[in-house]
Amino acid sequence: MFEIYQEKVLDAYRNKAERNQLPQLSGISPALLRNECLNLYKERKGNEKDAASLRTFFGPDENKKGYLKIIDEYPTGKFRSLSNFFQGRDVKPDRKNIELLAWLIDFQPRPYQALSGYEISSSLNKDDLSDEPERVPDVLDGDFKGPETEAVSDSEREVILKQATITQTQSENERISIPKKFYKAIISLAAASVVVIASVFLGQKKQCMYWTGDHYEPIACDQKVSTPVIALDTFSVSHLKKISDRDTITAASIGKVYYTKVKIDSVDFYTAKGDHPTNSTKRLLPMTQYILDKYVPNHK
Repeated sequence: MFEIYQEKVLDAYRNKAERNQLPQLSGISPALLRNECLNLYKERKGNEKDAASLRTFFGPDENKKGYLKIIDEYPTGKFRSLSNFFQGRDVKPDRKNIELLAWLIDFQPRPYQALSGYEISSSLNKDDLSDEPERVPDVLDGDFKGPETEAVSDSEREVILKQATITQTQSENERISIPKKFYKAIISLAAASVVVIASVFLGQKKQCMYWTGDHYEPIACDQKVSTPVIALDTFSVSHLKKISDRDTITAASIGKVYYTKVKIDSVDFYTAKGDHPTNSTKRLLPMTQYILDKYVPNHK
């Protein structure tokens, strides 16, 4: 199963990270992660065996450009989900990110292939796979002996038949009465199930997001908008917003509010850390007392 392969890749990453063997991936931004992929591809001299792993994340090389050019032209926003994982955020990488992670840390064997050994549980005993079928006694070969039966008189048989008829009638009445009794509840449950399934289905379609100017908005990845569409980051959607009213920024906001320089003497403030919404090469920095005094001079 893919889950077994996924867990092995994550375990390998954790072990290498604990031994400080992956310093280049620690807290890496989407733009730097793309650069790391380019450098790694050059170091491995475009090994053709890596094409299967790269195809899962970057897509097939349909125009025969080569993966060096494909990686170089790949949108940095598509690296955001794995970048968030390297930054220690509570993100569960999906299948394509697991394959890229396996390639980045040189996990072997890769990529995942069904029936490559991950499909077979290590707890399976060879004795359980014996080809010897279990012999089932056959009532025709004389080996099988059923329980001895006791003769029943005609009067006892009549009593048994009457009791069986009464029991059968009661069971049929119960089966008929149950739908009537719980009909409304069943309809309500079915309607609620439809609503839940629909909401889950619609939520799964919105796997990307875009910056509206002051916050991130979830969106379907194939939907067209006037601003760049990047991979969904639930943390940024919930917490990262641009602060338009600077009167709300006080001394208590130091270390809790984040900023980035727009021009030499101009900054923007945000409610959470992360990459700059319109320039992923910039990081939002925690506000200091100096920044507060300089750009919010009338603060409380």
